[in-house]
Amino acid sequence: MIVVCETESVPRPPLKLACATFFNLMLLLLPSQKTDLIVTSFLILDLFYCSILPASSYFCWQDIPSTQYVYVVASSVVINTATMSSNPWVECFVKGEWIFETRFLIYSLGYCLLAYIGNTCQKSYFAEIKKDPKNAPDHRSFKAMIASRPTVIAATVHSVATSIISCGILITYYMQGTNKSWTTPGGINLLVVWQTVGLPISISYFLTDCYFYCLPRKDGLIFVHHIIMCLCHYPVVHNSGAVLSGAGNIDWVIWLSIIGYTSEVSTAVMNYRWYLINTLEENWIGFGITNTFVAASWAGRVVMFTYLLLIQIFPRKAEYVEQNQMLSYRVMVFGHAAIGMLSLHWCVVMLKPGFKNLFVFKKKKVKPIEEMWNSLRCPDRLCARER
Repeated sequence: MIVVCETESVPRPPLKLACATFFNLMLLLLPSQKTDLIVTSFLILDLFYCSILPASSYFCWQDIPSTQYVYVVASSVVINTATMSSNPWVECFVKGEWIFETRFLIYSLGYCLLAYIGNTCQKSYFAEIKKDPKNAPDHRSFKAMIASRPTVIAATVHSVATSIISCGILITYYMQGTNKSWTTPGGINLLVVWQTVGLPISISYFLTDCYFYCLPRKDGLIFVHHIIMCLCHYPVVHNSGAVLSGAGNIDWVIWLSIIGYTSEVSTAVMNYRWYLINTLEENWIGFGITNTFVAASWAGRVVMFTYLLLIQIFPRKAEYVEQNQMLSYRVMVFGHAAIGMLSLHWCVVMLKPGFKNLFVFKKKKVKPIEEMWNSLRCPDRLCARER
């Protein structure tokens, strides 16, 4: 937060006085945690007027802890925002030192490159089918599979990377025995690794996937999933936001983020299942094992998010009330409940054909090559993306 102090009392322009009055009214009408955007806008306007007023009216800007009060002095209007508390999203953006943003851009460029490779494979394969449908490449080839699902490369990279990082961090931490520490003997802070590597990899994927997959395919369910994930995990990328998001407990809220991402293991295995479906010619015991693990992992997601809500989050409500961070608490509860319900939905969809289909592989009646030729003539019939 910011303190603005006027060094001398000088007449303020009418527009400035009007803005201050409007700001004061908004503080009275809106809940305290919804006023940060108005505060920011007002201070930017204040800074603009400082640049055109006499030197005697310059303001002093001083960073203070977000738990303290903020007073904005504007001419004869004095605004006390003592009831207002900052929120973790604003804090991460303002005080994040651009560490997350820099890595977010780098990883986003990487995902854009993977999307370009996938789309290139699709266009090239479709061109070959159109040229000579009877002598098209093997439908089990790498190009054919990528053509049926261009975003699978990025999805697999994301799920494997976040699974390895999250599981690796938790294994390293819990293997330390009774003297657990988030800092390894080598001096590596595991929580910082998650903040600066794991989350930028994931959030950049979710947003780029919204652009390359969700919007073109009009997949609202996956779009909602991605936005919820970004909204819930962005406050953890920097300690200034994590301290608010965790109601003062930084380690706990980052741990909550890490353990939630262990669920990405099921997505990684799901993509391997998709690979088997498109390459197997006959039943194989490995397919039944993989399928069973996928179904169990999706059910495990439901159990895990239920546990996090009932045991980890709900009992801490009083702490959020004390820290005036109920917005963070509500978002956290909504996010975990929503992802848990989506996991339950996808688990039910997988089990709908019956348990027998989990253990026995049945080759598709329609070959992928024919499906792709049909999708070429009617793009809306492109193979639906598996999750």
